[in-house]
Amino acid sequence: MNNFAVTKSNTLTQYDIDNLLQKFGGRQQEYVEITDVEKNRKTIEKYPLISDISNAIADAQYTRIIK
Repeated sequence: MNNFAVTKSNTLTQYDIDNLLQKFGGRQQEYVEITDVEKNRKTIEKYPLISDISNAIADAQYTRIIK
């Protein structure tokens, strides 16, 4: 009996992507995320921690642009 070591990985490899394209079709292109901006804004306002994280990210991006 073979005892194969199997590890579970959450990282997609190029092989995984090619395999998915072969199964489901489609062209290789940039990923575009469609979001509900208003719903996201309300969620950020509702939960203070998410609001703090959002503000910190915006500040970091603003600082990077200035430098």
